[in-house]
Amino acid sequence: MVDFDYVIVGAGAAGCVMASRLSEDPGNQVLLLEYGGRDANPLLYVPEGFYFTLRGNRYAYHYPTRPIGPPARSRRGCAARSWAGRPRSTA
Repeated sequence: MVDFDYVIVGAGAAGCVMASRLSEDPGNQVLLLEYGGRDANPLLYVPEGFYFTLRGNRYAYHYPTRPIGPPARSRRGCAARSWAGRPRSTA
């Protein structure tokens, strides 16, 4: 079993910076955890193609949001499920 000094959950922008800075000290054992599948779909790497991956559930989580604005409408937030191009979220 391996012991770690720091366990960072989430490899978004802040998680990666934190892991990088903590790992600069050779005495620190840092574990960075991220949930997500392989980035096999080439559309994930094309700016215009990424839009098409947001439609389904394979590459994106769809979160309901609260009604906002004067005409109370509900929008769906979306966050990426893969490693390609982290960080990636839209609301």
